[in-house]
Amino acid sequence: MESIFSKIKEQPGEQIIQAEFDERIAGIKLNLEQAKVALSKDAEVLSMLEDELLKVLQGTSSLKPELLNKKHDEAERAVNQRKVIVEAFECELENSKETMSQVKRQYNDVMTWAEMYSESPIDAKKMIVAQLISAVRVSKDYKIEIDFKISERQLGLAQEMDVTKKLKQKRSRNEPSL
Repeated sequence: MESIFSKIKEQPGEQIIQAEFDERIAGIKLNLEQAKVALSKDAEVLSMLEDELLKVLQGTSSLKPELLNKKHDEAERAVNQRKVIVEAFECELENSKETMSQVKRQYNDVMTWAEMYSESPIDAKKMIVAQLISAVRVSKDYKIEIDFKISERQLGLAQEMDVTKKLKQKRSRNEPSL
């Protein structure tokens, strides 16, 4: 843990937070654009069906009114569902500032714990580690899996952790089995 905390202290905090925020915003914007395109396509289909319904009323359409009504209702439901999705993504985009402040709070907490960790007694260290870990699983062959509440990517340690995992995997493959 001490090596992780020392690496966290070395990371430029604002850059990490901004990168996390930018990545999250980019994902939301991409989803929003995709939802808008789908809404536009569904709205176009609905418009075409409404034009055809007018032709039915005028007696110039060769389509059956029952079939046309069914397709119109389906298209109208699809448009309404797409509108809800677009509104949800727009709301998520607006709430992104709150998300940014949450990430900043988490980062500040981790930085505080990193500063406290090295000088704390063992009980305090256990409490700090408990704040970072969400689950620990031990399998029958004593393989340990640890889930952290904050990702390595959020802390700017993604590359560091990937290298460590690869080294551990290499070691476990090269170790003789008993």
